[in-house]
Amino acid sequence: MARKHSPNTSCFRIILLTFFLCGLPCLSRALPATQIASLLRLAKLLENPTALSNWDPQTDFCNLPSSANLNLSCIGQTLVALQIVGNKNTVAVKPNIQTDSTQNNARLSDSFSSDELASALLKFPDLQILSLVSLGIWGAIPGKLDRLPSLKVLNFSSNFFSGNVPQRFSSLNNLQVLVLDNNALSGPFPEWLHALPNLEILQISNNMFSGGLPSNLSLFRNLNSLVVYGNFLTGSLPTSITHLQFVHTLSLSRNKLSGKIPDLSGLMNLQILDLGENEFGPEFPVFGNQLVEVVMKRNKLAGPLPSFLGKLKNIKVLDLSTNALSGSLPENILVLPNLETLNLSNNRLTGNLSFNLALSNSLTQLDISFNFFTGPLPHLLNKSWAGRILNFRKNCFTSRSQQQEPQSYCQSASTSLNSLHKRPNIAILVGIIAGIFALAAVLVILLVILVSSLRRRQQGANHGSSSCADSASLGVPSELLTQARYLSQSIRLGVLGAPLNRVFALHELEEATDNFSEAAYVGDGQLGKVYKGRLENGSAVSVKCIILDVKQDLKQLKSQIEILAKLRHRNLVCIIGHCLERETDEQQYRRLFLVSEFIDNGTLRSHLLNVSAESHQSLNWSRRLATVVGAGRGIQYLHTGVVPGIFNNDVKITSILLDHNFVAKVSDFGLGRLLHDSAKPAVNKMMPRTELDVHHRKMLLDKMDVYNFGLILLELVLGRPPTIEDPMAVTPTIKELDMLLLETVSRSDLVDPAIRTCMRESLCTVIEIAAKCLSDNPAERPSMEDVLWNLQYAAQVQDKVSGDFREEFPTYYLPG
Repeated sequence: MARKHSPNTSCFRIILLTFFLCGLPCLSRALPATQIASLLRLAKLLENPTALSNWDPQTDFCNLPSSANLNLSCIGQTLVALQIVGNKNTVAVKPNIQTDSTQNNARLSDSFSSDELASALLKFPDLQILSLVSLGIWGAIPGKLDRLPSLKVLNFSSNFFSGNVPQRFSSLNNLQVLVLDNNALSGPFPEWLHALPNLEILQISNNMFSGGLPSNLSLFRNLNSLVVYGNFLTGSLPTSITHLQFVHTLSLSRNKLSGKIPDLSGLMNLQILDLGENEFGPEFPVFGNQLVEVVMKRNKLAGPLPSFLGKLKNIKVLDLSTNALSGSLPENILVLPNLETLNLSNNRLTGNLSFNLALSNSLTQLDISFNFFTGPLPHLLNKSWAGRILNFRKNCFTSRSQQQEPQSYCQSASTSLNSLHKRPNIAILVGIIAGIFALAAVLVILLVILVSSLRRRQQGANHGSSSCADSASLGVPSELLTQARYLSQSIRLGVLGAPLNRVFALHELEEATDNFSEAAYVGDGQLGKVYKGRLENGSAVSVKCIILDVKQDLKQLKSQIEILAKLRHRNLVCIIGHCLERETDEQQYRRLFLVSEFIDNGTLRSHLLNVSAESHQSLNWSRRLATVVGAGRGIQYLHTGVVPGIFNNDVKITSILLDHNFVAKVSDFGLGRLLHDSAKPAVNKMMPRTELDVHHRKMLLDKMDVYNFGLILLELVLGRPPTIEDPMAVTPTIKELDMLLLETVSRSDLVDPAIRTCMRESLCTVIEIAAKCLSDNPAERPSMEDVLWNLQYAAQVQDKVSGDFREEFPTYYLPG
């Protein structure tokens, strides 16, 4: 019997597996009475927000329709996802109106208890997603929520939580997303969060965290989104931030950080950089040309604009306003192909702009106001553009368009920025005042140091007499709780850290593939011909050429590609961009070129068949298990790691690619069903019609991927494709499967000779879970999570004896 792995004893593991197997035939959509009672209690504790107002004991919670304010998901007879959004937003109260009535309208009543809330939530022990947003919850975040070991996503944004983030959360080893934006949390940056091995997204913006960033940020090794804007952080940016190799979004704006920014050019995955409204400078930061958004407004950057800004081919937003940047404007910045917003206002830029100045077609907002530009106004700036905002006022252009300063004003500034025309006395006065303040600040610092020294001596003399009150945490005043805050715009998991979907021109792909030459041809993939190419920046890519039917909905197709390009996972082939082209000789067809990362070590099948002994290394049993566990993680991420899940991916063993480190990556996911009607799931006609609702259709899509994964596992055992009799049938027969289940596996001639020396228990576990995946009834097939649990157990059984290559398997599987 296949067994699941858990961190406890083997006896406990058997109990869990027995419960799972016995429960499969009698799966029910109804929650047990204890969980129904807890949901009703939860509604009462939250004072019945609108989304929960219709709940009663007869409510079928597992089949409630999802909405923007409510989403509940069940697996079997337990709740695994609880997402509630209320209307008690922290932005509803203005900071200058601080009355008890307005505060009570935004917060839950004084009788509310966050500890009771936690007690109600603990009745759902298998909870994986917990999101309680804008519900007016106040008090400390309850630390006992660490008793939810399966928790993957925790979102408490836009409430009134205060105090520290509970350090007990360091035991939530499965936590991937922690969102605590828009609260009143305080204390130092929660450095201990690096103990969470799977943490990928950390958002704690618009709180009251103070002190510096931790010096060992490199310990957050899997972090891809760090959003900490709107706090009271001070000090410099630690150099360890350059070791966050997976970081995609870095937002530290509206703090008091200062000093030189480390060289960020090594962060090849970084695409969104927001360091605005700090005190960085005067050196201009160095970063890579893959960035999509750069915000450095309201800092202390000085000197000329660096030349590398003209090489940011992917940049969409560049905001360098309100600094002390000087010199001329490199006009190649204005023609960057993807640039949409450029803000250089309130700087000290000088010189003339070319009358025939070119602007990028994608540029919609340009602001160069409050600089010292002179000469004639460029032709394009003097033109009215529908949908394009141009602001160039408060310069010295010889134009009556928008308000301009006289030429002499800017000429004086270009000669000496310290003696601005018409404002010399003001500049001198400002300098004198600044000097006085600086001197006063030095005296105050010396006085503080002296007083602190005296206090330390007194405390040293009276050490041991301090009371508990000396270390008590400070209460948060109601004025701070009612301050206006910005509501986070990136709460949803699918939106956080959205990567770029680059739109390539056809000539770029022709250059990359040497005009799609035979030398670049790799083979025929599931979706079309595949070519290897090399982009201008030197990175190797795979280019798939897909023929589209003329009836294809291009808008829907582009939207789907945009979603797929946002996915970043170790076991998924990363989609970089696409190109759409209409054939010139056959107008009824169009071509889609899908560009993704190039995986250089062939498919899993090629290694099993050992097609080329020179180029492909044969896989032993341990490595085969490590490979399918990696592929399974990628599929599970598609099912549960994104919202909504991506199902029916037509997974085949040829779509599992191996990189040079034998890490498995799933390719061709998500597009097959959209491109081909034939890829739609076949509905089992034997299933009762009453079960063909939305929930069960989703389950069928899930189980189709599980079925295909069972075929992959079977081929792993056989070393060759299994024989499928009558493949067009609703439930095709697999000849070898019945034989493997009936015979003694270790002696069977069916098993690949390369793995016959493996542990019998490990092999039996894989065969049995493969048989469950290939069950005729989709409802009886296990989830991908259960499949992975069994595979990890099989790998650990084998590894105890052989000590061969394996991945580090977590004790409890998490996608991502």
